[in-house]
Amino acid sequence: MKFLGKSILVFLLVPIIVLFVLSLTIKFELLQANFWKNTLKKNNVYANLSVKLKSLAENQSKKGGGKATDLSTITDIITPNIVEDFITRNLDNFFSFANGKQKILMVYLPINKIPKEFAPKSVGLNSEELPLTSLLSKFNIMVGQDLPISQIAYAGVASSYLFFGLLALSILLIYLLFIFTE
Repeated sequence: MKFLGKSILVFLLVPIIVLFVLSLTIKFELLQANFWKNTLKKNNVYANLSVKLKSLAENQSKKGGGKATDLSTITDIITPNIVEDFITRNLDNFFSFANGKQKILMVYLPINKIPKEFAPKSVGLNSEELPLTSLLSKFNIMVGQDLPISQIAYAGVASSYLFFGLLALSILLIYLLFIFTE
């Protein structure tokens, strides 16, 4: 009987520990902005993305009948520093929302770094940080069933519950395993 009990506990303990390690990774790595910032920086994504965005803008200008240099004022502001600033600030905002630290998902737009003549005046963007729902409504995009943004906020809470639940279950199974081995 003891052998059967130990076998069942070991059989349950292995997947529980695997799930615990997975939840640990999600909670303390994947749901942290610094993990993504460091990954993007190490892989030189900001510089590569700025080059790609510049070439994309130039190609679009050529397709529209213009020259690649027609958008030089705009492409000159697409620097690795501005791209990094844009992405890192939005990562901070996203993970603060996803982990329940902010009630509203904020979006950062580097408006102060864009020349005033290129800033969209008709939309009324006069703040660098504004709620995502407000930004989307300025472009006539309604947030509803198609964009369940509020569900993102449950990711961090759910990962915390999963982490602590699996931790408690692992401790309980290990305790029971010790009891059966005595």
